[in-house]
Amino acid sequence: MRKMVMVLAVLLCLTAAHAGEKIRVSYLVSNFNDNFLSKIAESARSANSDTVEVELFDAQDDVIRQNDQATTTLMGKPDALLAIAVETTSVMPMVDACREAGVPLVFVNRNPFRGREIPEGVYIFAPDTRLEGEYPAKYACEVLGGKGGGGHHSRRQP
Repeated sequence: MRKMVMVLAVLLCLTAAHAGEKIRVSYLVSNFNDNFLSKIAESARSANSDTVEVELFDAQDDVIRQNDQATTTLMGKPDALLAIAVETTSVMPMVDACREAGVPLVFVNRNPFRGREIPEGVYIFAPDTRLEGEYPAKYACEVLGGKGGGGHHSRRQP
């Protein structure tokens, strides 16, 4: 659900920037066979209207295919390219192609630049799983007062 909201937020920002013009977005998904990602694709597809055109691409978990899809769709000059990267360590060809074409690139769900500087023209809509684990752990420590789980141990004494 949160991903659908993010996609719509991007589309709203583009709509505001291109008032009166049809917004064209290319959305590269790592694999439509993944149930969660297929739901994201359905939501993106439902955004098609008189003012928004979303073109979907299925990389079928193939990095080369996804980079080729990015290059091909950029020839049509979309207003933005959204991508769920197949492999976060192999996104630079896509990043370079978007920067060369002057098209903003939005990575959804997976942050390929975690802990590194995000290149200009690249945007990230992805969870920070480190923080998602850190906050509940800190809360648990506070609630337990640093005393552990009440003496329950999984290791048995001999």
